[in-house]
Amino acid sequence: MSRALIWATLLCTGLAAANPVSASGWQGSYSNVCVHPQTGDLLGAELSFIAYGGGTAVLWQPFEGEGLPPQVLVLREERGTTVAAEDASAPALFSITRERTRMRVRYLQGQAGETIVLRPGASQWMGARPPVCRA
Repeated sequence: MSRALIWATLLCTGLAAANPVSASGWQGSYSNVCVHPQTGDLLGAELSFIAYGGGTAVLWQPFEGEGLPPQVLVLREERGTTVAAEDASAPALFSITRERTRMRVRYLQGQAGETIVLRPGASQWMGARPPVCRA
């Protein structure tokens, strides 16, 4: 997905958050995507932070065999926690916590309670080649 397409998506969806998160502390791309050694399937998830006039958004893309459709989500603060949601009034999908150079993502919907750790790195939509999954 090109940066122009991401910006167009942000403009068209009119992202606005009730308690927007400043872009100053949220930059870069983070991933735990890997390639299954036997099947070649892509597994994991990644996110990239995007600053815009009203705050910060993330491009979120899960991988379950292949890349699922990416989502542009708005970041906002809820009770002192940074969360990502489809828009300002939608329920939060997951929380994000910075841990040194990593990001910890905790699902709040669907896979509630499950936590994954994402490491800094280039994203798939920017042409990165993921490592082979370890057992």
